[in-house]
Amino acid sequence: MSTSRPSRSGSTDIASASRNAAFGTLLEASFDAVVSFYVVFHLPREEHEALFRRFARWLVPGGYLAVTVSHCREDAYTEDGFFGVRMYRSNWSREDYVQMLARLDFELLETSAIGHGYDASEPRKRESHPLLFARKRERT
Repeated sequence: MSTSRPSRSGSTDIASASRNAAFGTLLEASFDAVVSFYVVFHLPREEHEALFRRFARWLVPGGYLAVTVSHCREDAYTEDGFFGVRMYRSNWSREDYVQMLARLDFELLETSAIGHGYDASEPRKRESHPLLFARKRERT
């Protein structure tokens, strides 16, 4: 029995996506939107464009991407003591990501910034992450 339900465009639901992502079987043009908050900058930056290319393949024409990135370009580094674990970070600048999305045929609809995403009672420095909201261009 499958828990898969088509979205408004006939694309795959999140339960099926989670199950299929683990096995690398996501189909092209199978999502109306991809949301990635607080993830990209924890992967090697040399892999970011390939990840965005994969997002573009997964999206239906006109599909949306909401992604948090970093403000500035930084080489890979680790941060000890991030909630008790060593955290890896590697990122391009906000402008680098905007150019990357344009190369991959995304239309940037809006940019803003959001906070760190963890409990305010945690004694951590304030963080801000650019939020990019884009749409995959429809082919004519």
